Amino acid sequence: MGELERMLELFPEKEAPNINTAFRKLHANLKFRSEVAAVSISGGADSDMMLDMIMALDPAKNYPDSEIHYVWFDTGIEYTATKQHLKDLEEKYGITIERKKAKTPVPLGCKTWGQPFISKQISQYISRLQAHGFKWEDEPFDVLYQRYPNCKAALRWWCNAFGPGSRLNIEKCRLLKEFIIANPPDFPISDGCCKGAKKDVAHDYIMPLGHGPKSAMIVKQYIELTTPEMYAIWHHMGMTGDRNNDNAVGASFEKYPLALALHTADMMASRLMEDEKENKALFAEPSQATAGDFGEDLGTGEPEHEPPPAEGEWQEAPPVKEGK
Repeated sequence: MGELERMLELFPEKEAPNINTAFRKLHANLKFRSEVAAVSISGGADSDMMLDMIMALDPAKNYPDSEIHYVWFDTGIEYTATKQHLKDLEEKYGITIERKKAKTPVPLGCKTWGQPFISKQISQYISRLQAHGFKWEDEPFDVLYQRYPNCKAALRWWCNAFGPGSRLNIEKCRLLKEFIIANPPDFPISDGCCKGAKKDVAHDYIMPLGHGPKSAMIVKQYIELTTPEMYAIWHHMGMTGDRNNDNAVGASFEKYPLALALHTADMMASRLMEDEKENKALFAEPSQATAGDFGEDLGTGEPEHEPPPAEGEWQEAPPVKEGK
């Protein structure tokens, strides 16, 4: 592909590894993952750069099977200049950016759940500690964990217990811990305003997408996913979940064993362990039948030969009989 090759040549891996990797991931997303893609445009610098990178790959020419949707979420506190900038982007790139209003605008979200502080992650940690009556004590993690057993992750942040140099430790925000100890927050802090302003709206927006893409996009809102993990979630339903893009599913299984493994586990759970009443009984109650009896008497689930082993007792499956 000419456009991708030109971008990789313009941004060599050794000189610009992050940009080089970003172009490769964009290509993989548009080429293999799904025939539908949703691109969130905030009107800020990051999303502008992402949009420009997408356009640099000429999606209409190189990804004709990919249907790309561009969307902007109105949080309720947007500048007029931002709204005008969206129009400028539409004119520059010849695209349409859908506008979606917040379910709960940020001002109402702040009044309902609390004020955001520094970042969503930090706001979550502080909110968790506030909910459990934390006294903003400067003591070791083990001591505080005994007092607040339901705040493990938040306490690891507070006590720098995520590991030396971890970006999740409070020490990454210089003097923040000292500031909070000297000025304990007397008002609720929370990232809840983001949920009503963006997350809930985004969830509803991607509902029309297939189950696999929707699952991956929802998970990615809360945790970082590696490329194999993203493919695994996206294609966990196999050909049945992406019937218009069978080639992409097959390529995913071939390149990422995790994708095939998750699909196999999903099929086992849904088709064997949960789908049929008799099958579910055999899997859920191992004391009623052994693996060697599977298929001999699906009507009752009763073993033909020896009595069932006592609960917790290990028993090897009997050999398969000849002629069966």
